Amino acid sequence: MLELPRVAYDQVKWYGRGPWENYPDRKQSCPIGWYESSVENQFTHYPRPQDNGNHEDCSYIELTNKNGKNALQVVAAGDTPLSFSALPYSVTDLYAARHDFELKQSGNPNLRYTCLSLDCAVLGLGNSSCGPGVLKKYSIDKTKTYTLHFKMRIL
Repeated sequence: MLELPRVAYDQVKWYGRGPWENYPDRKQSCPIGWYESSVENQFTHYPRPQDNGNHEDCSYIELTNKNGKNALQVVAAGDTPLSFSALPYSVTDLYAARHDFELKQSGNPNLRYTCLSLDCAVLGLGNSSCGPGVLKKYSIDKTKTYTLHFKMRIL
């Protein structure tokens, strides 16, 4: 088991699609390259909180504190890149809140956290609110076995 130091991972750097959030069916405008951001800036304030901040086709992800120290590094292993998000809220926090002002982080920086999600497959967004749902090529095949290969280390 990897023992993580208790530090404020509030900065993220990655090699993949960016700089803004992207999904399998919404990534063409996001070139692959090196990007850096605060974790706070990865969160998008939608009227109703929901999972967001995804980045596709990533081979390297690094979380650090504001000084660039105590890095947690994730490197995709094998030929399949990762999708990831690094947010100041968990998925449970997001779905429990009806409005973004209901999302709370502790005022104590030692009690704040960054929720890093690593995925091998992400469903496209589609446009079912005013158009078609997710196209088949951006859906997740429930009959397929997916594997996620990565190396994680503390620098």
